[in-house]
Amino acid sequence: MLSLIAVLDHLSPARQIASLGAMSERREQARYAVWFPMKLEAPALEDGVAVSRNVSNTGLLMVTAKRLEIGAPITVTFQMTLSVPERTVDARIVRCEPNPETSGLFPYRIAVEFTEPHADLEALLRDVEAAQRASSTK
Repeated sequence: MLSLIAVLDHLSPARQIASLGAMSERREQARYAVWFPMKLEAPALEDGVAVSRNVSNTGLLMVTAKRLEIGAPITVTFQMTLSVPERTVDARIVRCEPNPETSGLFPYRIAVEFTEPHADLEALLRDVEAAQRASSTK
């Protein structure tokens, strides 16, 4: 099983923010370039871990070691910062593709759509993104 420290060491905020520029402008919800480790639970998955790439109040893009089936249900558990409680959300996989940034530790990029929007996430995501940007420029 991958350790969360290995997950965090693999991706830096600067690398994450730089890759966000290639995202499509067709999104209805604001997406925030934030990264944090996540635990994944799905029927065909054992000990799933991932790292977020960008998050909105309706879904997220993550990188992971496992390929997952489009349309499959998934439960994602994450804690964006130590001062914020852990959160578990139900979602469904809407895209799974090779990760163009690496073929190593996280060879897949997976997009999920939350089963319910989480409007309360937006202000927190904005704050976390700003903090990660500030720490990546130091």
